[in-house]
Amino acid sequence: MGFFDRFSAKKADATPASDNPAVAPTGPLARLAAAREKLDARDLPAAVAIYEEVLGTSGERADVLVTISGDLGSRGHIAEIIELIAPRYDA
Repeated sequence: MGFFDRFSAKKADATPASDNPAVAPTGPLARLAAAREKLDARDLPAAVAIYEEVLGTSGERADVLVTISGDLGSRGHIAEIIELIAPRYDA
């Protein structure tokens, strides 16, 4: 094998796990991204359901609270911010 052959050789399976649809990320940030997609598709009830799920498992995380309030606020869903975030917010 020559020097340049190392760079042109194909690898057996170079697909990252995140690109593989069979292995979907399930962490809170991935769920927040899924909820954002629902908001972009104008499916507010589905997005709120995902947000409630995330808040049930990771509701104490500041980044989760900021992301949810930012996503909802930038799309004009102020009542949902108050409903979801206000009970968990501690200044």
